[in-house]
Amino acid sequence: MKRCISLLLVVATATVAAQRYSPRETASYHALKQSARYYDAWGLHTSIDLHDCAYYTIRSQHELQKFVSKLCSFMGVVPVGAPAITINQAGYGYTRGINITQHANGHTDITIRVDEFDNNVYIDIFSCTLYDAHTIVSRAQKFFDAYDATVDIIFRK
Repeated sequence: MKRCISLLLVVATATVAAQRYSPRETASYHALKQSARYYDAWGLHTSIDLHDCAYYTIRSQHELQKFVSKLCSFMGVVPVGAPAITINQAGYGYTRGINITQHANGHTDITIRVDEFDNNVYIDIFSCTLYDAHTIVSRAQKFFDAYDATVDIIFRK
């Protein structure tokens, strides 16, 4: 089974410029820092769509909490309280799933939406603290055993 990842780098300026990068061309953490400085960004927003994830991992609250904990640790932020977990069992199709929200110091918010119907996971991270978005994507893809990922990286100005 071949795994792939596609990245979309969106830079917030007067006009939005978007480019797609192959995994080999993706910007490093150093390049992200330079871009943030160049665009005078005060925040970084990463939106990750993971497709065809491991069935049991995305349905386990314990595994999802473990992922949020590892994510906070990697980003170097301290969680404020326990993650808020909402389970929507009454829904059908894409409305059935689990939502997790975690606030952390450094003005960081993490939101995870699990789509049980299609076995997809949607992760949104916003932080005023710069973090290595590319490594987070690869770690999330590995943790959830996702077939592929689509990523948007947005500098907030």
